[in-house]
Amino acid sequence: MTEQLQPDPQREPPTAPRPARLAYGPAALVLCVWLAVAVLVLRFPVQPGALGMALLAAGALEVWRPLLLWWLVPAALPLLDLAPWSGRLFLDEFDLLLAVLVSAAWLRCPPATRRLPADRWLGAALALLVLSLLLSTLRALLPWTAPEGDAFNNLLSPFSALRLLRGAAWALLLWALARRHRAAGLDVLSAFGHGTVVGLLGTVLFIIGERSAFTELFDVSHAYRVAGPFSVMNLGGAYVEGYLVSALPFLLMRLLPPLPRWRLVGNGLLLVGTVYAVMVTFSRSGYAAFLIGLGVVLLWLLAWGSGRREGLALRRGPGRAAALVLAAVVCAVAWPVWMGAYAQSRFAAVDRDLVTRETHWVESLALIDKGPVALLLGMGLGRYPALNLLQSAPADRSASYRLTQEDGQPVLRLGNGQPIYLEQIVATQPGQTYQLQVRLRSRSAQSSLSVQLCEKWLISSDRCAHAVFSPKSGLGEWQTLTLPLASGRVGEPGPRVDRQVKLGFSLRGPTTLDVAMLSLRSADGLELLQNGGFAQGLDRWFFTSDHHLAWHAKSLPLAVLFDQGLLGVLALGGLLLLALGRAGRAAWTGHASAVPLLAALAGLCAVGAVDSLIDVPRFLMLWLLLCCFAAGGIGREPGRDQPG
Repeated sequence: MTEQLQPDPQREPPTAPRPARLAYGPAALVLCVWLAVAVLVLRFPVQPGALGMALLAAGALEVWRPLLLWWLVPAALPLLDLAPWSGRLFLDEFDLLLAVLVSAAWLRCPPATRRLPADRWLGAALALLVLSLLLSTLRALLPWTAPEGDAFNNLLSPFSALRLLRGAAWALLLWALARRHRAAGLDVLSAFGHGTVVGLLGTVLFIIGERSAFTELFDVSHAYRVAGPFSVMNLGGAYVEGYLVSALPFLLMRLLPPLPRWRLVGNGLLLVGTVYAVMVTFSRSGYAAFLIGLGVVLLWLLAWGSGRREGLALRRGPGRAAALVLAAVVCAVAWPVWMGAYAQSRFAAVDRDLVTRETHWVESLALIDKGPVALLLGMGLGRYPALNLLQSAPADRSASYRLTQEDGQPVLRLGNGQPIYLEQIVATQPGQTYQLQVRLRSRSAQSSLSVQLCEKWLISSDRCAHAVFSPKSGLGEWQTLTLPLASGRVGEPGPRVDRQVKLGFSLRGPTTLDVAMLSLRSADGLELLQNGGFAQGLDRWFFTSDHHLAWHAKSLPLAVLFDQGLLGVLALGGLLLLALGRAGRAAWTGHASAVPLLAALAGLCAVGAVDSLIDVPRFLMLWLLLCCFAAGGIGREPGRDQPG
C-alpha cells in the first residue's frame, strides 16, 4: 500500500544510505528565515509564546527526522487555523510553520541514493502554471497603488493576489522537496498519507465537538451545518466537505487487510466518524464527491482483490471482502442522516438551487471584460470579490469595510450592502449587564451600527443579545455613545461542550458609517475587547458574511477562467489531466499508492463542479500538491508498491 523508494538498478548501482548531514551552504539563509519568523511570532496577536514554542519544536523535529515534514504539513493544514482569534487573513500561523519546516528541510536533506529522471510533461505543466499565476498577479496589482491601511488584510484589496500566490509557491516548494526526499530514499507518500489521517482525525473530532455544542449529535432534522476548523468557511464555500473527501481515501487504504487488531479498530472508528462528518455537512456536492472517492477505492479493491489477475495487490479474495465491509459500514452510518428531514429538504431544493447557481454563473461570466487580454489572462488573481462588489446592484452586493487613517488615527469605514459582521471572540458571562461604548460618525439618520453578542462559531448564530446605535443629531460629526448590553442566556454552559461567544457589529442603512472605537466593559470595569481602537490594524477582528455568492464564482473552472483566463485554464486543466491520467494508469496496473491520489482528486473535482474550492491558499496548495504527487510518478515504478 505504501511507496517504498529504492534505487533503480538499471540506472545506478545500489548504495548504502548515508546518514543525513547538514548542508552548511544555505545555513545563513535559513537563519535569516528563522529570524524573520521570530519577529513575526513576537508580533502575533494570539499566544505568541505558545506559537513560538510550537514552531521551535516543529523545526527541531524536522532537523532530527527530515521525513517528519510530510507528517506535520498535512496534519497541520486543517488544524493550525487561528484566524477567528487572530484576525490574520494574509500571512498566518500556517505560513510560519511552513517557513520553519521548509527551511529546515532544505538545510537537513539526506543525500541522494539515486537520480530521478526528468519529467518533461510535468515540468512543462508547472512552468505554464507559474507563468499564468505571475501574469494574473500582475493583472491584479496593476495599475500600481501603494498599500495603505488594511491592504494586506482585506479580501477586496488587489494585494489579495499575493495571498493566493503564496499558496501556489508553498506547493511548488514542497514538491521540489518531495523530489529531493524521494531521491534520498524517503517514503514521502506514505508519510503524507499518515499525516493526512492525523489531520482527518482532528477535523472529525472538531466537527463532533461543534455538533455537540450547537445541536444534538443525532438530531438529523436540525438545520445546523458544520464549518469544522476551517476559518475560510466564514464566507461559505465547500472547504469542509472538500477536505473530508480528499482525506478519506488515505484512511480507506489503511483499512486493507492484514491489519493488527488495534489499527483495525482505531481506523474503523475514524471511518465511522468521517462518514458522519461528511453527512452532517448536508452538502449535496459533498455527498456526490464522497460517493465518487469511495467508488474509486472500492472498484480498485474489487479489481485487484478478486483473484483474476497476476500480481494481485490482495490475494485470496480479501480485497473483495474488504470492499463489501467498507460499503456496509458507510451505508449503515450514512443512511439515517441521508433519510433525515433536513437532508431530504436539501434534496427537494436541488432544482431551485441549481437555477440560482446557473444565474450566478452567468452573472460571473458577465464580469469578465470582453477584450482579448482579459480572455487570455483573466481579470487578476483573487479579484472576484472586489469586481463583483463594484459591478453589482446595491441591493445584491455585499457590504464592505476598509481601514483608513484620519489625522493619524485609524478609522474603520463600513460600506452598505448585504451585511457583513466584524467579530471578536469574548469571554462574557450569562446573566450580566455590560457597558457597550462606541465612537462613530454617521452622515445619515438612516444609518446605524448594530451590535450583537451571540453564541456562534462561523456560520450560524444562536441566543443573541442586541444593541443598536442610531445617532439622530450631530450627523457628520464624531460621537461617543454608550448603551447597556444584557447578556441574558448568552454563554450559558452547554450540556457537553460550551459554545463560543462573539461580539460582532454591522452597518444598517444605505450610507457609509465610520467607527473609531468599540469598548465592552464588565460591571467591575474590566475591558473585554482587544484592539477596540484598531491601533493594531484588524488584529483580533474577523469577519463573516451570509451573502456567500458575492465572494465566490462557485465553480472551479469558472473561477480559474475569471482569475487567470484561458492560459490558467490550460495550465491547471493540463496539470489535472496529467495527474488523473497517470494516477489512473498506475491504479489500473495495481499500484496501491496511486489509488488515494486518484480518489482524492476525483472527489475534489466533483466538489469543484459547483464551488470555487481553490480560491484560498491552503486548498490551492493541497490541490496542487496532490496533482504533483499523482503526475510525478509516485506508485508507477514497476515491481513496487504491492501491499499484502
